[in-house]
Amino acid sequence: MMRKTLASLLFAIGSLGLQNEAYSQAVGNIYVADNKPVVHEISDLYSNGCDYVHEFFTLVGDNPDPKQMAFSPWNNNLFIAQRGQNRVCEYHGETGDLLREIVLPNKTYGVAFGSDKNLYVSNGDVGLGEVYKFDGNSGEHLGVFVPNSRNGGLNDPHALTFGRDDNLYVSSSQTPIGVFKYDGKTGEVMEPVPFTHGGPPDPGTIEFIAFGPNGNLFLTDDTTKVFEYDSQSGLFLGLFVNDTNIRLEGIVFREDGDLIAINQNGDVRIYDGDTGDYAGGGCSGYVRRPIGVAIKPEIGKPRGDWNKDGDVDLDDYEAFWNCAQISGP
Repeated sequence: MMRKTLASLLFAIGSLGLQNEAYSQAVGNIYVADNKPVVHEISDLYSNGCDYVHEFFTLVGDNPDPKQMAFSPWNNNLFIAQRGQNRVCEYHGETGDLLREIVLPNKTYGVAFGSDKNLYVSNGDVGLGEVYKFDGNSGEHLGVFVPNSRNGGLNDPHALTFGRDDNLYVSSSQTPIGVFKYDGKTGEVMEPVPFTHGGPPDPGTIEFIAFGPNGNLFLTDDTTKVFEYDSQSGLFLGLFVNDTNIRLEGIVFREDGDLIAINQNGDVRIYDGDTGDYAGGGCSGYVRRPIGVAIKPEIGKPRGDWNKDGDVDLDDYEAFWNCAQISGP
C-alpha cells in the first residue's frame, strides 16, 4: 500500500442530529461490536445468561470493519477504530449518533486514551507501524507519537493500551510478533524489544491486550487462549484461560476484577480474575460474529482498590480505566 503524507490527515464532523432513541446506557454496561455492523448493549451477566438491552446503534459507512473501541474520559462517548475505512469514529455515548470522523493514512486498528486524556491510535500495514496522538476533547492532531523511523520494529500494529506505569503497550501483528512498550511521555521504545518474551514458541497474531487487576498484561492471539505476562519484565507467566475451542474475539476486565471474554459464537463469558477459571456467562443468539467488547466506566470516580495500595482514591480510577480499554481482532 502506498503510504500517504501527514497532510492527508483530516477531520470530518458528522451529523449532530439525535436520530436514535435515547436509553440510559448505564455505567458498567457491556458493549459488543459485530460485523453486522452493530454495537450491542448488555446490562448484566450471570451464571447462565445475560440481560440483553438492545442494538445500540449501527456503524456508519460501507465496510466499517470495526476493531478496538474505547470510551472517552471526557464525556463517555465511544470511539471505534473502523479499519475498513482507515478512520476512527466518535459516537455519542447516550444516543449512538455519529459525532466525528478522524481519517488516517493507513489501516486503523487500535484506540486508547492515556492518563493525559488524549487519544492514541495505532496505524500501519505490513512493514509499517505508527501511533498517532490526538487531543482527546477537540480531536486536534498532536503529531505522530511513535513514528515508523523509531518504532523498534513494530510491524502492522493492532491493539494498544496504557499500563499503570503510564507507558504505552502496542501489539505487533507481523514479525517480530509481540507486544512493544513505549515511554508514555516521549514515545521512545523501551527494553526489552519486544516487551513480551518467553511465551509460546509459535505465537499467533496478537489480537487483544488488557491489564488485569493484579497489574499484569493479558493477551490473546488468534486462538482460544489468554496468556499472562509480568508487567515489570514482560516475562511469560503462563496460560490464564484455556477452556474453550471457540476463538476469542475480545477481552476486558470489569470492576470486580473478573475477566469478560467474548467468543466467535457471540457468547459473553466470565472468568475469575485471579485464577482464570470459568465463572459463567452466556448471552448467545444476540451477537453475530463479534469483533470486540468494552465496559462503560464512570467518569472521574474510583471503582475499588484497583492499584492494591489499601486506599480507594483517584489512582484506582486511572488503574481501572486502563484495564477497561478493549481490543478487537
